[in-house]
Amino acid sequence: MLQASSALLKGTVLVLLAVAGAGQALAAAVKEPSAMPTASRHVQAFATGEGVCDSDRVKEAVSLIYEQDNVNAAARIALRCEMEANSEGRPFNRTIASRIKALIALRTRDMAALKMAGESLVADAQVPEYV
Repeated sequence: MLQASSALLKGTVLVLLAVAGAGQALAAAVKEPSAMPTASRHVQAFATGEGVCDSDRVKEAVSLIYEQDNVNAAARIALRCEMEANSEGRPFNRTIASRIKALIALRTRDMAALKMAGESLVADAQVPEYV
């Protein structure tokens, strides 16, 4: 039994070495982009700076908070949106960050954080211009 498992381990190591030695083309062919969950792909793209703060980030945060129970990843998205709002002067990004923070506060039942997120949403509300 021990010999069979060590032979299996050696075979696995040889296959891994062969794949690693074949170069990036073979490794890319082995990896399927659809194998990663959609939310994880968005998180990876967002972490590398490819994503933008939009309504899709709120949907992604809902998935992270309620479906995957990953509040920390959602908090990183909110922080990133807040940083983009401050650096690029886009108030909509701050609104997205506040929405995500409110969702996190609801999930964790943190009423103080929920109040702060709500106040931020009210403060950043777009006032329509009348002609």
